[in-house]
Amino acid sequence: MMFFKRMHSMPKMILSTAAKLHMLVAAALLFLSNSTAFASPKCGQYLIGSLARSNDTERLITYLEELASRDAINAQKVSHLVTAIQSGKISNPILDREALINIIAFTHRNELNRYIEDGNIDHKKVFDWAQRYLANQNSVQLIRTDTRVETKQYFQALEFTPVKAGEFTMGKRPHVAKVVLENNFEVMTTPVTQKQWVDLMGENPSTFTEGSEALITTFGEKVVPMLPNHPVETMTWWSAIYFANELSKKHGLKPAYNFDHLTWEEGTKAANGTLNIKIGMVKINSVDGNIYNAEGYRLPTEAEQEYLLQKSVEHMDYFNSNISTHAWLKSNSENQTHRVEESIPLFVDGNPISDLFGNVAEWSNDWFKEDLTGGINPTGSATGGAKITRGSNWSSPVMYSHPTEREQQAPHVPASTIGFRLVRTIHSSKSK
Repeated sequence: MMFFKRMHSMPKMILSTAAKLHMLVAAALLFLSNSTAFASPKCGQYLIGSLARSNDTERLITYLEELASRDAINAQKVSHLVTAIQSGKISNPILDREALINIIAFTHRNELNRYIEDGNIDHKKVFDWAQRYLANQNSVQLIRTDTRVETKQYFQALEFTPVKAGEFTMGKRPHVAKVVLENNFEVMTTPVTQKQWVDLMGENPSTFTEGSEALITTFGEKVVPMLPNHPVETMTWWSAIYFANELSKKHGLKPAYNFDHLTWEEGTKAANGTLNIKIGMVKINSVDGNIYNAEGYRLPTEAEQEYLLQKSVEHMDYFNSNISTHAWLKSNSENQTHRVEESIPLFVDGNPISDLFGNVAEWSNDWFKEDLTGGINPTGSATGGAKITRGSNWSSPVMYSHPTEREQQAPHVPASTIGFRLVRTIHSSKSK
């Protein structure tokens, strides 16, 4: 258990409140001027002690200012604080998941909780401070009503992390298969978010678009509501691969999917998640037609999906009792999606990847069939009636959140439980 030290007591003196605050803040600043000391887990033990007993609100603001000046909190965290105050409460800008994996964050979170839970805090003063801070960070503010202001600046970046090729046993008895993945590949660190989709496609197919973090943007005369950092969902499989192609083109890559010989069903389109095929078959843009050899972004094969899921939990014990700390499932989701990266990430090859389980299940590139396809770089069946989804979702019981669990969904049927993340083969770095 961690105990918080106080500064050495001073002789009793009769001082004004302002003088006390001035002395205490000066003491805190003097201590914090040593950046090495601030970087140590003990820094939080002294900071509040050095600010003891001045006005609760001023002490909280002073503490937040010092954390911000040392980058212990940033504009994204302050914007979360603004959103919380607008909903009538003050929440801790340092999340539980950060405190669980970082002793410095743990210390600061505990100290902030002492202010929030014990203090008589003036919400308006904290809100005003947060708005000034964000203004200084060149935030763009959206005025949504006369009294409601939300900050729009920091959104989940579209980031990829490398994954080493390897061998593994796919599936569970009696359906198992030995698989060899020859190519290293890169995978998105989160599912595609609503804002990432909207920025590229101009519309938002998602079911979940309302909440304290909701934003409204416009494309021409079209008004598009969204929860920017929540996973995009409720799109067909065809819409997902269309997005993959558009992202490839944006980044100067040859798209993975060839739509030249397709006819799309009238009245459907990718932007709103309804795209559906009428006639034809999608082809792969690679010399041999193999999805692993495509240059652009694509959906992962089922083998790649299970490989990621297995690697992410290979060092975990008592899987079913632990996974809810890493995933939004039926037991903790409150029947809705959540911000990506809000749950504790899992690690693959030493790199954090979020929402591999729960939040939204994820479309696979492969058609569903009962028997698994093993071998080198497997791609599953060439045709079928349903596509595979993996990873469980916000409505899944814990028992179905396992690396080997498989679901299927008709590719033309969207669902609020299904989203996707993209991968790309790393052609210049083949595993030996």
